[in-house]
Amino acid sequence: MGEKKLIERLRQRLTEAGLRAGVVADMGDDTAALQQPNSDKLLLFTCDMLVEDIHFRRQWPGFTWEKLGWKALAINISDIAAMGGRPTYALISLALSGNTEVDCIDQLYSGLLRCAQEYGVIIIGGDSVGSEQGVVIDVSLLGEVEKDRLIRRSGARPGELIAVTGPLGAAAAGLHILEQGDPSPEKGEELIAALLEPKPRLAEGQALAATNLVTAMMDLSDGLADDLPRLCQESKVGAKILADEIPAHPACQEAGLDGLEYALRGGEDYELLFTFAGDNLSAITSALEKAGFSPPLVVGEILRPEDGIQVHRPDGSTSPLPEGFKHFQSTA
Repeated sequence: MGEKKLIERLRQRLTEAGLRAGVVADMGDDTAALQQPNSDKLLLFTCDMLVEDIHFRRQWPGFTWEKLGWKALAINISDIAAMGGRPTYALISLALSGNTEVDCIDQLYSGLLRCAQEYGVIIIGGDSVGSEQGVVIDVSLLGEVEKDRLIRRSGARPGELIAVTGPLGAAAAGLHILEQGDPSPEKGEELIAALLEPKPRLAEGQALAATNLVTAMMDLSDGLADDLPRLCQESKVGAKILADEIPAHPACQEAGLDGLEYALRGGEDYELLFTFAGDNLSAITSALEKAGFSPPLVVGEILRPEDGIQVHRPDGSTSPLPEGFKHFQSTA
C-alpha cells in the first residue's frame, strides 16, 4: 500500500468516527486547521519526521547534523506556509541510536535553533527515546492564520491558472548526486544545498494569502507529478501542465542532469504550488514583487475533472501526468 492509499484509508476511518468538532481542515491539507474559542484566527498544526537511511544518510558528502536540524524544522514551516499562516511553537521528538554522540545532538539543535530564529518559531520541548536502527527526528509545529486568509487545497476551479513560486528539481537532483557517490560533488553544490537546507516559502505564502485571490495552495514536498494530483483530488478538478513551461532549476543542466525529469518526478523542492483566476495574474505578480519576490511561474491550467491530468508538449502531443516520488510502496 502506498502513502496515498494509506492516508485515504486512515482519513475515511477518522471521518467515520465522527469526532470532528472544531476541525476546519485535516488530512487533505498541508496542516490541520482548528477553530479557537473567541478568536478570529485558526490554529494550525502539522508534524513531519525524518528517518535515517530513508530521508538522510550520515555518509553523504556535505551532511552535517546542524543541516539536519535546520531541515527538520524547515519542512514543517513549509506546511504552515502552504496554508498562508505563521508558525509559532514547536515540539521536537528524537529516537536516538546508541552510536549517536552528544556532540551530534548539540549540532542538531544548533540547526533547529537557527531555523527557529530565522522564521520566528519558539521550541518549547519534546521527547526522546532510544532506537536500534538509526536516528529519527519528528517535529510537531503549531501556527496560526486569520480565518479569511486560510488557503486550502480544495478551492481550484476549471479555467484557473496553475503556478509555482520558483524553479523545481534541484533537491531531487542533489539527492541523485549524493546517492551516486560522486567523489567530487562540487559541480552540484547548489543542488545538494537545496536538499540538505531547504528554504520554506513562508513570506511568499503570506503574501499570496494576503491577496485573497489564491484559490488553492500546497507545498511541493513530493514533486509536481505527485503533488498536483493531490490538489486536483481535493478540488475535484483535472489539470493541464505545459511541459515547456515547467521551470527546471538551471543548476540541473549545469551539472549535466535532466532538469525536467527531476522537476516533474523529484521531491523536496518546497516551492508553493497554487491556483488563481487568470484575470488576477497581474495583481498576484504585483503582490509578490512588492514583497520582494519573483513573479509566479505559470505551468498550466485547471481543467474539468473528466479531463484528467495531462502533460502537453510543444509538438502538440499529450500524455497522462507520470507518477512522482513514492515514500513507500509494497504489494499489499
